[in-house]
Amino acid sequence: FVGFLILNSSGSKTAVVTDEKDAIETPTPKVTMVLKRQDWSVEVLNGSGVAGAAKKTADKLEALGYKITKTGNADRQNYKESELYVSADKSEESVALLLEDLGKELGITSVAGELEDTDFDARIIIGEE
Repeated sequence: FVGFLILNSSGSKTAVVTDEKDAIETPTPKVTMVLKRQDWSVEVLNGSGVAGAAKKTADKLEALGYKITKTGNADRQNYKESELYVSADKSEESVALLLEDLGKELGITSVAGELEDTDFDARIIIGEE
């Protein structure tokens, strides 16, 4: 037997007992996370050697809804591929959503490293590709 307690509108409890064969199993609803681009502050650095590459990418990301905190040059100008660094404070699920979005928009499909003690959530270094 399967038993249920029902709290009715007057606040009293009513016990209901049913046969197991009558019990209906309700699946747990799946929570779907949605990327909130406006919640991501991003630094975009040019590591490609192509003048204006960081600004062009930053403008594209800003048009999509990301908050751009800074653009500039990377520590070197010969990055072969674009790289993404993400704050250690971000959840695995939100990083996965960011990667999915940046994969479509910029071709970035993995995180190159973790950022610590920064004023922004992500750093993108634009590479030569």
